[in-house]
Amino acid sequence: MDSEWNPIELDRKLERAFKNWRAWRLRLRQSGKVDKDDNPLAVFRSVTGLSLFRDLGELPEHDPLKHTLRRWVYRLAEQRINHQVLTELAEERKRDRPHADTPGRSAVSFATMLTRALSDAPRREVWVRVLLANAASVSDASVELWQRRRELARRMGLDAPALIEAPLPDTPALAAQLADATRDRVEELSFASPAAFFELAIGRDVPGSWPARLSPPRLMDYFRDGDLLRSLDLAPPPLPASWGASSLCRALGLLGGAWLEALAPRDQPFVVAHDPYGLMRHEAAALFALLPLNPRFLQKHLDIAPHALADVQQRLGRIWLLELAQIAFRVRLRAPALAGENGFREAFSELSHRDLCLSLPRAAAGAIFPLGVEDEQRLLGNLLAVRRAEQLRDVHDEDWFRNPRAIEQLRAEAQRPPPTQADPEAVTAALKLTSKNLETLLR
Repeated sequence: MDSEWNPIELDRKLERAFKNWRAWRLRLRQSGKVDKDDNPLAVFRSVTGLSLFRDLGELPEHDPLKHTLRRWVYRLAEQRINHQVLTELAEERKRDRPHADTPGRSAVSFATMLTRALSDAPRREVWVRVLLANAASVSDASVELWQRRRELARRMGLDAPALIEAPLPDTPALAAQLADATRDRVEELSFASPAAFFELAIGRDVPGSWPARLSPPRLMDYFRDGDLLRSLDLAPPPLPASWGASSLCRALGLLGGAWLEALAPRDQPFVVAHDPYGLMRHEAAALFALLPLNPRFLQKHLDIAPHALADVQQRLGRIWLLELAQIAFRVRLRAPALAGENGFREAFSELSHRDLCLSLPRAAAGAIFPLGVEDEQRLLGNLLAVRRAEQLRDVHDEDWFRNPRAIEQLRAEAQRPPPTQADPEAVTAALKLTSKNLETLLR
């Protein structure tokens, strides 16, 4: 390996590249328009390219930084090389377009259509119809992105991105098992339309003191009785609007991810202290997101009376069921998305009907329920969080989220270097427990 890139210097440059990229993603999310010239990784070409990736591959297997450096180089290289199509996809989502069926015949973006399909209950059916009618251009950009990801892997000398990214040798098989565990329950919900799916997934009808507005101080207030968040410089991503119970679950998940990142070990190199695909971060996010299912949390923070607990937990269980079904759906679509456009669109239409009980057009593939690079980690994180929550409850009781010993344990675990691979036995046990908990909640 070229001496110019000694491991310490490379680690520092990758950290700077990551911070540039993270800031760009925040700008892209918050801005109403897309700046095509805003390329955060252009100045880091030398540390996010094929030659360095190959050089790192020639390091001896016993080198402690070999695999972590390669993962970070690949993660950032994928984002740099695909910057143009990523920008085009964001632009398609934000481009205003007129439509005859839009309420008021106004020109709105695909992103706004989605927001209104979720938030505008009286006109949800109309907005979902408009959303699907305008999905094609967003879908085309998403299809191109996943084709480019396949080509990038080949250029980097890999048969598939999974050889770098995957947290388990066969996560798609796990996703199929989760789909088997959720399919019948989803079918029992008997959705008359995609709008009905959105309605239930939002959870607006769940009783409780759900916050009218979500903010970091409001979320942190739930943990004021313990030291879980003590002395941490938390920087959660922008929080969702508060549309229903699912919004709080999602916001708590974002807080959990930020909590894990804030506790990352500072005595380790950046590439060791942080996983580019965030397996442990997704587990922490899911653990926090599950808190509204906790009876003590419901009674203490959401004012649910003891006699109403079973009903509220069942309603929340339906939201959780749909979340798990969507995650399994996305992971099952990764292989078709990488293999080719026709197979991707066919699998999207078939699996959305079979696993989500929705009739969605092929032209919406990648636009509705969009695929993400970290979907496999998100799937495993959701399963492992169920197991972690049970362990915490068994050892520290149901109010573990404010128990000093539980908090001490969680913070100590978060300060270890995060694993990039999941334990297959732990995942198998977590899947069984998840299936059992769904049966208990939804019976």
